[in-house]
Order: sequence, then C-alpha cells, then structure tokens
Amino acid sequence: MKFDGRFIAALAVFTFGSALALAQQNGAAQTNLDPNGYYNPFDPNGYFDRSGQYHLMRPGNPVSAPPGPAPVPAPGRPPAVARAPGPQAAAPPPPVVETPYQQGRYEADCRRAGAIAGTIFPSTAGGLFGGEDRGKNGEITGGVVLGGALQRAVAPRIDCDNQSYAFGAYAAGLDGDLNRKRDWKHGDQFGEFTATREFRRGDLTCRNFVEASYRGGTNTSLRGTACRAADGNWRFD
Repeated sequence: MKFDGRFIAALAVFTFGSALALAQQNGAAQTNLDPNGYYNPFDPNGYFDRSGQYHLMRPGNPVSAPPGPAPVPAPGRPPAVARAPGPQAAAPPPPVVETPYQQGRYEADCRRAGAIAGTIFPSTAGGLFGGEDRGKNGEITGGVVLGGALQRAVAPRIDCDNQSYAFGAYAAGLDGDLNRKRDWKHGDQFGEFTATREFRRGDLTCRNFVEASYRGGTNTSLRGTACRAADGNWRFD
C-alpha cells in the first residue's frame, strides 16, 4: 500500500500538535497547583514553597496536619528502648533482737511460732538455773544465744519445753572445763554436751563441741563451734 506524502506530513503535524496541547494543559495544571514550590502528588490540598513553608490551596478539603519531615534523633544519642523491669533485689532480713530467756513466756511463744532466734539461755551449772553462775576464775558466766547451728540443727529436734534445760547445759559446758560432759534431762528427752577444744579467732575465744540428744531409743548428734563475744555470751557458727 502506498501513502501520499501529503497525508503522512499532515498526520505528523496533527500528532505533534496534540502532544504539545496535552503538555501545555498538564503544565498549566501543575503551575496552578504549585506556582512557587514543590507539588506533592499525594497531597492535592497544598504544597511546599522553596523556603520550606507549607501552603494550603484547597481549604475546603479536610487535612489532618501539614506534612513534615520525619524527626531526626539527636546526634550521639541512640533512641531510647523500653526495657522490661528486672527482678527486684530482696530486702535484707531484719536484725535479730537478742533478749534474755523468760521461763514460761518463751515456751508459749516457741510452741506457737517455733524456736525464737536471739533468745539468751543462761547456764545451769551448779543447779542455779536462771541465776548467776561463776566460772573457775570467779567471773559471771555467759549464756548461749539461740542462732546459727543451734537454731538450724539442734532446736528443731528438742521440744520447746525442754530447750531451756538443754541449752543451759550447753552454756555450762562452754564456760566449764574442756572434755567435761554436761548432761541434761526433762520430760521424755535427755542429752549431753561436751566442749572439746579451745582456740582463738581474732579477738574471740572459741570452742569446738559435740552434743547429742535422745528420745525413745533414737539419738541425734552434732559437732560444731561456738565463740564468746565481749558480752560473755556464746554464739554458734
């Protein structure tokens, strides 16, 4: 098929004219929307001018807020990250208050709540239970303070009504001669205590001991150490 040259030329002129007219229309539309700055095709309601100021051109359209740049974190500071709170450290236990043994009251409290830590049991040497006893040099002997191994291992296996008799014998054994056995008995329980060796631990006088308690044909024993402080009382490791 042959085309006339004049026809082809006319077609080319028409096509170029149409494209030019469309470009002029688009240019006019964009110029109307963005006469002074940057037109954002995703925001038909306004534009940013060259100084960065936002202009709202269509106030009738709802606009939540003018678009702006994303916030930039301060230099040198990484963004804060929320962290789950870690476990809280347990509060330290309250200090043990040391109080002298009171006959009757201690037994009642012990039956209700168990052996009372910090109770000071006096020596029963010479049959002077609850009173003063004097050592070989004439000094007033101390008692034993319920705590340490005496609290953890010995007291749970001796009845509350029998503890003052047992621990009074322990105090007498710690203040008395080495390797002298001290016996105690009350109710259906009985036992013995012997201080076996004396040594120094800093400023403290300490003694190793062995003790045993019996009931119903069974016995339980313990070896340990107790030290005497400046107040004269013995405290167990």
